[in-house]
Amino acid sequence: MAELSAALVEEMADLIVTGDPQVTARPEARAILASLDGASLAQRQRRADRFRKDPPRTTVGQIESLTELRRRWRAIVPTLRVLSESRDVTSMWNHYADSYRGAVLQFETVDELDSVWLLARPIVYQADPPAIADARTWARCMLRTDERTYLDLFTEYQYTKTPDWAYEREWRIATF
Repeated sequence: MAELSAALVEEMADLIVTGDPQVTARPEARAILASLDGASLAQRQRRADRFRKDPPRTTVGQIESLTELRRRWRAIVPTLRVLSESRDVTSMWNHYADSYRGAVLQFETVDELDSVWLLARPIVYQADPPAIADARTWARCMLRTDERTYLDLFTEYQYTKTPDWAYEREWRIATF
């Protein structure tokens, strides 16, 4: 929580310096930025410096919201299912098929037909963590109205794994 709070302070300070209330959908942030209308760059910089020095405290509601987000994610993960190009990897039978007691289903998609399987996307196996792991990315998403949204972050998270798992050759359809 402390890392996210620090990132939110830095992101808001950056917004104060730029001074454009249109880049945020947050009413509180818009009000702060609107109050700086007509301020010089030096005035906005001083305000940003004061904001950094004495930021608002983290509220109980913010902590509860983050706790609830984590709780919901932990509840969702066990309901996810795996699709793979490979049905012959023994360790996958242990991990995903109820300790070797599960079943393998083979699917074939026909591009000319409307099939939910056409929505499947391959997992990206990469060493770098997805952007969702970065507090500054979360802060930008929370405060700004730009190309990165929560949906983008969760989608990237759902389709990214470390190279250690590349043997799975996994595909996913992520939907709620």
